[in-house]
Amino acid sequence: MKSGTIGSVLRLYLGDPLDDALLGWPPDVFAAASILLKLSGGYIHVVNKWPPAAPRKIENPKEDVHIWNGAIRQIGKEWQRAVESQASAPYEIRQWWSQVLKKKGKKISELFEDSGICRILLQLVAAADEACADIGIPPDPKGWLNRPSRFEWLAMVLLQKQAQASQPSTLCKRIPATLLAVLPKLHTPTAGATLRSLTHNLALHENVEIAVKWSQVTTDLDHTINVLCAPWPLEVNPVDFCVAEQSELQLKNMRKNLHFFDYKPPKRAGFVKDFEQLRSFLNLRWT
Repeated sequence: MKSGTIGSVLRLYLGDPLDDALLGWPPDVFAAASILLKLSGGYIHVVNKWPPAAPRKIENPKEDVHIWNGAIRQIGKEWQRAVESQASAPYEIRQWWSQVLKKKGKKISELFEDSGICRILLQLVAAADEACADIGIPPDPKGWLNRPSRFEWLAMVLLQKQAQASQPSTLCKRIPATLLAVLPKLHTPTAGATLRSLTHNLALHENVEIAVKWSQVTTDLDHTINVLCAPWPLEVNPVDFCVAEQSELQLKNMRKNLHFFDYKPPKRAGFVKDFEQLRSFLNLRWT
């Protein structure tokens, strides 16, 4: 894969044509830009002389980093509105994508050295991530009718159709989930410098051997209860385990020197005390 070019990798995942029609669906752009950064290691540029100059002016800038963040957030929101109104993507998105296509003959192995195109790919990833805020995540059932969004609706329907057909889940339209998947994101790592730590709303999944399925669960919060699961026992000792008694089940392929084990901890005098401490810590009211 790394011996290929930008163009060959994009065609592998997106097919033809590689034109502006792709920009009508941000998750596809996110996947395309992300895989180029992942294969080349170009995402490392984010820790070197970052952020770049803001792609547009914003009101009331405080610091350079805030200018760039604010500009990308604006572009992402405009892109989201463009999807909902079926309009063209923002000018910056079209310009960045055009510059990526101009470099389609560049080898993936040489992409890391081209800091300019790496910055463009990173900004495409960031803008697509902003455009997909809350996409694919079921909203509060009470607020669904109050916040109509064509983009959100299309994403929800796409994921539901995949689930009904027992297919792997992905927010992508052009890229099959058997090659690459993009899914809603609920957690961003706070440590490390990987592609995963650069986004808040979308996650790239490239392990095609594992079929990921996104389950959507909606409920009325007025008719729910909270359940707290606490680990128990608080300690596990080696003496709590013993060799299991001989089973009537004959496992012919099992070697004779292998055995099953049981977990049979002895009764401990401190059980009541430990439980009282746990209950006191949680500040629960018991009747």
